[in-house]
Amino acid sequence: MKLNKKLISLFAALVVLVGLAACGNDNDDDSIEGSDTDGVEIADIDNEVEANDDEADAVSGPSESSDPADLVEVMTNGANWMFAATADMELTEDLVIQGELEKSNGEIGRKLALYAQIRENNVSTVTDEFMLTVPNVIVRSENTLIQHGTVNGNVIVEAEGFELNGTNITGDLVFSSQELLDSAEISDEDLVAGEITIAAE
Repeated sequence: MKLNKKLISLFAALVVLVGLAACGNDNDDDSIEGSDTDGVEIADIDNEVEANDDEADAVSGPSESSDPADLVEVMTNGANWMFAATADMELTEDLVIQGELEKSNGEIGRKLALYAQIRENNVSTVTDEFMLTVPNVIVRSENTLIQHGTVNGNVIVEAEGFELNGTNITGDLVFSSQELLDSAEISDEDLVAGEITIAAE
């Protein structure tokens, strides 16, 4: 009889131990579920970063227009660092590119884009190019880029770091000094129908 009682007590102790082990596993499951919750929070943070990036693009994005008045407002009056034409444009007076504005990467510079493009899989493709008819484009902003299309007139450069990328110029490309010419980047001099010269002092 005493042996049977001992067996019963031993069996009861085993049952208790098994129950405790099961509770321990439940706690581990709770920890795993907690990790899943943390994962949801990380996803929310990622969405917030993407939203901020979209907002930054909206603020720093170029002005796009076919209105010559918008071109002057952006490039002369400094409404934005970049202007993208959406059609051929004509000005009866000189276009002055002036002012120090930050580009989307934080560097100082200006850009006049005489083309349209599409972007797929991080690859940009030019779909159309436009002509700006103007007596003179006078560049007074450092690190100004004129890209693609045609300037039907002269371009006069009075600032360092000028860049001409794939743009035809029907007139002359004139630099105020040899130093400014040396600091410039011209993708193809053959695109300049007139002369590339230094202004006479």
